[in-house]
Amino acid sequence: MRLSVFALLACVAATPALAAEADLQKQFHDTVQPFAAKYCAGCHSGKTPAAQFDIKSYDSLDKVKAEFPRWALVSERLHAKEMPPKPMKAPPQEEMDKIMSFVEAVRAEEIKRAAGDPGIVLARRLSNAEYGYTIRDLTGQDLKVARQFPVDPANPAGFDNSGESLTMSPALLTKYLQAARQIADHLVLKPDGFDFAPHLVQVDSDRDRYTVGRIMAFYRAQPTDTAKYFEAAWRYRHRAALGNAKATLVSTANGMKISAKYLPMVWGILNEKDAVGPVATLQKMWLSMPAPSAKNPVARLGPQVRAKAVQMRDFTVRIRKDTAMQFTSLKIEGLPGQTQPLQNVRLKTYAANHRKSDPAALRADNEPPAAL
Repeated sequence: MRLSVFALLACVAATPALAAEADLQKQFHDTVQPFAAKYCAGCHSGKTPAAQFDIKSYDSLDKVKAEFPRWALVSERLHAKEMPPKPMKAPPQEEMDKIMSFVEAVRAEEIKRAAGDPGIVLARRLSNAEYGYTIRDLTGQDLKVARQFPVDPANPAGFDNSGESLTMSPALLTKYLQAARQIADHLVLKPDGFDFAPHLVQVDSDRDRYTVGRIMAFYRAQPTDTAKYFEAAWRYRHRAALGNAKATLVSTANGMKISAKYLPMVWGILNEKDAVGPVATLQKMWLSMPAPSAKNPVARLGPQVRAKAVQMRDFTVRIRKDTAMQFTSLKIEGLPGQTQPLQNVRLKTYAANHRKSDPAALRADNEPPAAL
C-alpha cells in the first residue's frame, strides 16, 4: 500500500513536466520547423551552411536541447533584428516572437530539469594554495611546503582550481613525496601521541626547542600586560577612597582579571624600601600617579592613571631588555654546549637571578647604550 502511494505521488509530480515537454514538442514541429524552412534554410543548410549552423539537422526537440547555446544565439539575433541579414525581407514580427518565446520556454524547462545539478565535475588534485592550507590545518603549523611546487596552470577562463587544469604529472608527484618527507621532519613524538613543530626536529636540542616554545607560547597567551598590574596596585593603594576599604590584593586582582599571585609581587617592588637604580625610578613614577579626591573623582582620573601605568610598563620593558642578566652554558670538555644537562643548569641560573640586573649595564636615561 505504501509503495503504491509513493508511485502515485511520483506520477503526479511527473505529470506537469511531461505536459510541458509535449507542449514544446508541438511548438517545435508546428511553428519552429516551418519557420526555419521558410526563412532560415536558404543560408543555414546544405554542404556549407552559414556559420556552420545547419538548421535542417535539428529534427527533434532533444537535438535543440543538446545544442541549446546555438539556439539561444538565434533568439538573440532575431531580437536584435540582425537575422535575416539585409537586404533579405524580415519575417513578420509575430512569427519571430513565437520563435523567441519557444527558445525561452526551452531554457526555462532546462533550468527546472537541471536545478541543483552543476553538470560534470571533474576529479582533481588540490591546488597549491589548498594544499598549503590543508597541511596548516592538519599540523597546526604553516610549513609553506607548496612553495616548491610548480605554478598551477589556469583553464581557458583564467581559473586555477578546475579539474580540467589541475592534472598530476610525474614531476609534481615527486614534489609531493619530497613535501611529505619535509613535513615528517617536523614530527615530534609525545607520550600521548604526536605533534608538529614549526622547525625541523632531527636532534634532541630540536625537541627541547619545541618544548620551550610551547611554554613561551603559553605565557604569551596569558594577560601579562604589566600596565594593568600597575593600575591594579593604584586601585589597591586608594581602596578606601574608591569606596572599597576591605579590598585585598587578591580581590583587586580578581576584579581586574589578572594574576592574584603576580600582583603581590608587583606591589612589593613598588613599596620596596631603600630602592636604587631602575626600581627607584619606577617607584618615583608610581608615587607621581594622581590620587582620587572629591575634586578628582575616579571617573576623571581613569585616563590619567592608565596613561601613567602604560608609561611605567614601557619603562620596565625597556630597562629589562637593557639590563637583564645574561648567562652562558657551562663548558665541559667533550660535551657540546647545547647538551641537555648543561642547558638545565643555565635555565636554573636564569630562574634564580630573574629579578637581578647587570650593574655594568646600568646608565642614565640620557646616556646611550654601550656599543656591542
